[in-house]
Amino acid sequence: MDKRLARWLNSRRLGEDLEVSSLDNDRWTEWAVRDGAIKRLRGGFFEVRAFEYCANGDAKKHLLLIDQPEVGILGFATRQQPDGKREILIQGKTEPGNVRRTQIGPTVQATRSNYMQLHGGRETPYLKTFLDVSLEDVSVDVQQSEQGTVFLGKFNRNVLLRDQHLDEDGLQYIWASLTEVLSGLLIDFAVNTDARSVLVCSDWRDLSKVSEPFSRPAFPGPFGNELRTSFLHKAASGWLERLERDLGTAPSDSSARLKNRAIEGLEGWSPDRSGFVNPHTGTFVRMFSVTAPGREVDSWQQPLMGMSRQGRMALMCRTSSGVLRFLFRPSREPGFEGRTELGPLMDFGGTVSDEVLRWGMNAGERVLSVKQSEEGGRFYRVINQYEIRRIAENDEVPGNAGIWLTLAQIQVLAQRRGFLTNEARSAISLLLPFV
Repeated sequence: MDKRLARWLNSRRLGEDLEVSSLDNDRWTEWAVRDGAIKRLRGGFFEVRAFEYCANGDAKKHLLLIDQPEVGILGFATRQQPDGKREILIQGKTEPGNVRRTQIGPTVQATRSNYMQLHGGRETPYLKTFLDVSLEDVSVDVQQSEQGTVFLGKFNRNVLLRDQHLDEDGLQYIWASLTEVLSGLLIDFAVNTDARSVLVCSDWRDLSKVSEPFSRPAFPGPFGNELRTSFLHKAASGWLERLERDLGTAPSDSSARLKNRAIEGLEGWSPDRSGFVNPHTGTFVRMFSVTAPGREVDSWQQPLMGMSRQGRMALMCRTSSGVLRFLFRPSREPGFEGRTELGPLMDFGGTVSDEVLRWGMNAGERVLSVKQSEEGGRFYRVINQYEIRRIAENDEVPGNAGIWLTLAQIQVLAQRRGFLTNEARSAISLLLPFV
């Protein structure tokens, strides 16, 4: 990240008059526990609902999921200057649950309730640009899922537009070099979850300095050349259809399902002074009071989900038959409502009992790593460490580790709905500074 962009981001963080504090139960005025869930009294936005979940013969889990049955917009505007320099219109997005308060976000990052102004506040800037999309300007416009461990069936539009010459205000929004924004993907807590997702879903040719992604020697050593070979590798015909068929028949227990429960008295969960907590898993949902002048409304109340322990997400890779491939596990998470998506190896900070997880969290060498706080509009300082880990070609891999994909295949899947989990997209984003 260049000095100009770093100074701008730091000035946003220092100048943001954000106040966030937990709110005792008797001071909730905008939300309440109604019909077994945490609901906004005026409707809209989302609810926090309680469920019982059991799959694959495992013990029953009692969990809370965010139910937000609407498709939001996550969108970046980009442009190319006469000298060939590519720029992207970024937002200094301040969220109550962010680590370091303000992070680089998309030009537009808004739920439907937000841009329909159910909050009664100001309009979302640049919204019309992404509602009235001209097809020739679209790099990608695809719906992708939120985290299936926390959200119930939630999708957002991921949009990147070319040739958009919009005014900036220099305060909350600024045109920045695309190369420098991509470099921020390797800086802790710099680029938010939603921005990472949009960039990964885009046509990587629209992000590259050169005509062919990964063709410049950006990554030192042989790994850079292997990235290029992996991106240019032609998969056997019919691979996508086979993958769709395999995911559709991924091993699962047909009885796996969610059963509605009431949040009051939910097994494993206890009320505390500002919400509910699960001492065993270290997860919680608490109500917060937020003051953030300059947002669509200057102050509000909302629940945020949290976790007391830091997680790790590892995307494994190895070279096989001269081609670099990355390992993804079929993931059938509670919030996916029976669907299967591909994700990295995920350890949410608990005891790792799965054979593949035990192997993956320690195997090989760490090539890239970054700490990110998950989307601060719904999570309170939830931190995950994302890693690219490389193993040798002859290293032993557990039998049912997952599916190995090239970068060319990953690019195809990223532009299709519901193949790659939110965590997978964040892990893949570590590679984009080298396009």
